[in-house]
Amino acid sequence: MELLGLSLLLLALLALNVPIAFALLGASAVGLFVFQGGLGGIYQMPLQGYSIGREFVLVAIPLFILMAQVLSAGGVGRDLFDIASKWLRHFPGGLGIATIGATAIFSAISGAAVAAAATMSLVAIPEMLKRGYPKRLTLGLVAVASGLDILIPPSIPLILYGALADESVGKLYIGGLGPGILWAGMYAGYLAYLAARGKIQVVEEPATWRERFESTRNGFWGLFIPVLVIGGIYSGIFTPTEAAAVGVVIAYLVVVLVYRSQSLTDLVNVTMDALKGSIMLYAVIVGATVFGYLLNILHVPQDVTAWVASMNVHPIVVIYIINLLLIILGMFLDVASIILITVPILYPVITSLGFDGVWFGVLFVANMNLAVVTPPVGLCLYVVQGVTKEPLDEVVRGVLPFYSLMVLGLILMVHFPQIILFLPDLMGPR
Repeated sequence: MELLGLSLLLLALLALNVPIAFALLGASAVGLFVFQGGLGGIYQMPLQGYSIGREFVLVAIPLFILMAQVLSAGGVGRDLFDIASKWLRHFPGGLGIATIGATAIFSAISGAAVAAAATMSLVAIPEMLKRGYPKRLTLGLVAVASGLDILIPPSIPLILYGALADESVGKLYIGGLGPGILWAGMYAGYLAYLAARGKIQVVEEPATWRERFESTRNGFWGLFIPVLVIGGIYSGIFTPTEAAAVGVVIAYLVVVLVYRSQSLTDLVNVTMDALKGSIMLYAVIVGATVFGYLLNILHVPQDVTAWVASMNVHPIVVIYIINLLLIILGMFLDVASIILITVPILYPVITSLGFDGVWFGVLFVANMNLAVVTPPVGLCLYVVQGVTKEPLDEVVRGVLPFYSLMVLGLILMVHFPQIILFLPDLMGPR
């Protein structure tokens, strides 16, 4: 009954358009007052906020957001698309495949799907439409490919999961590469199939080798920074937080001294924008942490674990039920909120069933790829629509063919865990 009452209160606040951070804090305040001794329970709110604020790994979040903002303002996304198009455009569906490749590489310096969606909507969509790619396909491709940003490191959702579940962020990061490559390959294969069937009737002249190498030279730093960040984490040279700090320093130096595309004054504004985004995200983290504390004192995780154990079904069935639940939640909540609210409940269930915490974390975040392109809250849909000014239903229809590929990818990750665990296993025992 307590959980039902809290859930209804939270839903009511969200229905009133109360920001998610304050909705969580409001529901938590009422719950703590009622179930933990009045004002004495309310005192837990600043204590829990302070506790999560001390998590060192969470320092990586504002740093990665800042790195992405600086590099995006410096034109790195444009350079990455230019490299990919020069090397891939002559293949069947090549410019679409180049868009997938450029988005995947940009994801390795971003960590936020909306940033990838905004950048590629500005860079890739006009070029694809100009060359005769179907509009609906183009819009859907950019929206779906942008979702890779929340899976490929430096993924902010994976940081949140690692902090909540006390799993290695480094292993989660490396585990995210397999699914990211899988989905990128599936999207590219679908485009090649459409080209072979004559659905994409675009033939591009190959770029000269000089053009290819020149574009690669111009975009060198956009390629180097992901290698530095991911390679540094994988090799153990950096922790994720240290890698983020190094990435920020290099981003500033590259944009100001190498590209010279932003002045120091311009970067002050970019830094302030990144700060605003970080503050909003931290507010959600604090709200969800307090709400999670309340659920814990009400023994919700333990009760859910006991209930699942009593169901007497195959553990894989539980995984499918959880994935379906996450898809439904993704229709109404943003990715960070879903992770922060559900992981404290679901993680004990998963580990009690014998599943690997790293595997489940990557699978969980992979599921969030569907959330960012699922109406009515799919943020990447709205970003693409907002940049292009095309009707939202056109973007949604463009996403639909790729949606089935995403679901197929999830099924493969469930039944073939090594898609996720192969690279983390190379890093040593978990």
